[in-house]
Amino acid sequence: MVDYIVRVHRSGSSFLGEILASLPGSFYSFEPLAYFDLINKDATNQMEVKHFLDNVLKCQVEEDFFQVLQENVSVKTESIVAASSKFLQPSNHHLVRRNERLWVVCSDRHQVGNENLCFSSDFVNAACKFFPVHVVKLNRVEVATLGNVLEEHFNVKLVVLVRDPRGVMVSR
Repeated sequence: MVDYIVRVHRSGSSFLGEILASLPGSFYSFEPLAYFDLINKDATNQMEVKHFLDNVLKCQVEEDFFQVLQENVSVKTESIVAASSKFLQPSNHHLVRRNERLWVVCSDRHQVGNENLCFSSDFVNAACKFFPVHVVKLNRVEVATLGNVLEEHFNVKLVVLVRDPRGVMVSR
């Protein structure tokens, strides 16, 4: 079973994602579509986004994704740096660390060589397949794209979070 969490800004999706990811047997993919921001590519191409999400669902994420996360990305476009600065810090690997079950293996300093495991597509994809539940927190995705994904994957449950706009304004 795969759970998708789709959200609007400041709706509590990170909190809900972490709760679902803490359940036994859960594998957590935190905002995989941020990859498109990191490579300075628009995530509005529905077919490309659908293909990427299909790979996430099948635990077949390509090596490029992990290379971008691992590299100390130097982006020259100021708007991209401003939008994605938290993802560009080499010591922060924010998108991988949210999967605590995976990160505990990779951050074990007693095991030489483990620090790069979380950035190996072979390791992460193999680990992903061991878990019966895959929680995926998404933003930057169009409803039409999700509709296409849901048509092909019957075991996907979709949770859409919406927050009263007054609360969003107050929380900033």
